[in-house]
Amino acid sequence: MDVLNPDGGRASFTIPPLPVPDGAAELTLMQQQMHRLTSYRVAETLSAGRSTVSSNYASVAPDRSVWAVSGVTNNVWIGSTQYTRVGADQPWQVNSHVLSNKVPSFVSDYFAPLSNAHVVGHDMLDGVATSVVAAFGSRSGTPLWFRFWVDTAGLVRRVDMDAPGHFMADMYVQFNAPIRIEAPGGAGGVAATPAVTP
Repeated sequence: MDVLNPDGGRASFTIPPLPVPDGAAELTLMQQQMHRLTSYRVAETLSAGRSTVSSNYASVAPDRSVWAVSGVTNNVWIGSTQYTRVGADQPWQVNSHVLSNKVPSFVSDYFAPLSNAHVVGHDMLDGVATSVVAAFGSRSGTPLWFRFWVDTAGLVRRVDMDAPGHFMADMYVQFNAPIRIEAPGGAGGVAATPAVTP
C-alpha cells in the first residue's frame, strides 16, 4: 500500500491464512503465567515513526523496577518512592509521593480487557517456538493493537504494541532470575549507579 503524503512511502501487511483460530485460551494462559513471575528483564525499542529510543528494564516482585534509556540508568522505582536523574553525571532526585509500584505488571494491563484475540501465526524466537497472538485494546478512546509471541509455557517472549504515532517492541530476555534492585547510593546528592545484580 502506498502512503500518499509528503513523507510517504510504502506499507505492507501480512494477512494470516483464513479462518484465523480464536486466541482467547492462549491470551488467558499468557496473562496467568506472566502475572506469576517473580522477576523479568525487558529490552524495548520505541518509535514515533522517525527516531527510535532503546531502553532496558528490570523488575522484581513485589515493587521494584529500574530502567535505563540509551544505556544510562535514569529511573529506579521502589515501592512508592521514585529516583530519577537526567544524565549519568547528574544527581538523583527523590520523589516519595508516587503511586506504589506493582510488579509484575505489563503495558497491556493498562488497556484491559483485551478483545478479539486470535492466533495469527507461529514463529521461532531465539530457538523457542511461539504462537503469535493478536489482540485489541483501547483506553480513553485510543485504539491499540497488540501482538504477543507466546511460548508453550504461556510466557511472552516478545510483544509489539502499535497505536497512532506510537510503535513499541518489547523483548523479554529473562524470567524469574535472582535480581537485586536497591536505591541509588547518591540519591538526592552525588550521582551513583543503583545496585542491579546480577
